[in-house]
Amino acid sequence: MSDMMNKISKPKRPPVWNKAYPFEDLYEFTTYHVVVKIAEGHQTLFPRTSDAYYYIRKLRDNLIKYHCHLAEYMTMSNHFHFLAVSPDGLEPLMKAIKATNVSYSMHLRFLARHCGKSERNMEILDCLRENSSMKVFQDTVSYIPISGHRQLLVEMRYIKRNPENANLLDGDRHISSRKEYIRNHFTFTDKETIESIAERYGKTPMELHNALMIDDMAWGRILESLLPTDLSDEFGIFKTQDAKFSLRIC
Repeated sequence: MSDMMNKISKPKRPPVWNKAYPFEDLYEFTTYHVVVKIAEGHQTLFPRTSDAYYYIRKLRDNLIKYHCHLAEYMTMSNHFHFLAVSPDGLEPLMKAIKATNVSYSMHLRFLARHCGKSERNMEILDCLRENSSMKVFQDTVSYIPISGHRQLLVEMRYIKRNPENANLLDGDRHISSRKEYIRNHFTFTDKETIESIAERYGKTPMELHNALMIDDMAWGRILESLLPTDLSDEFGIFKTQDAKFSLRIC
């Protein structure tokens, strides 16, 4: 009887994330920082720039299919970071990731079989050919559920600055959502989601991006200026691994 009452009294999540709902109502948990990693035996996840765009486009389409929204992304050599909002929880988000990984694995295997010698990255393609029968992605996906305004900013900043955090000098070489924020032209990310996030902190998407890209010395001061005054200091100003989980999707 008590279980039935709990089900009845539990408020239903909104079907989509938009400005009609208060920002605070969208946690518990609907926002996730996800890391997809390459399987052992492969040297790089994205042999060519066009392959990275292929993955991002497939991810965007599958997230839309499962009623999720992409807010941030960054490609690295052997893994991929992104931040997504999933109003219906973790399950549809993981379905979207699994569908994307299956499509991209098929794409890479096709690339390994059919790319000719005219390709500039022959060493990478040779490695793919040798490992074409192996799985491309790890069986598990790492994710961090986001539970507050401060943590949302910290996770967004971590994704944006991941090349700098990894001591890679040319951060703009990696495919990311940086230019979408700067140009206010959202090709893969969801415009309404990003505008909702930026508006909560009194910023435009470009202003929020510039604030999150600030160097470590000034980050603590910038973070405090972004947060509404009624929020308590629940999270640190830098990345924490305390709430990181893994989920098997294969």
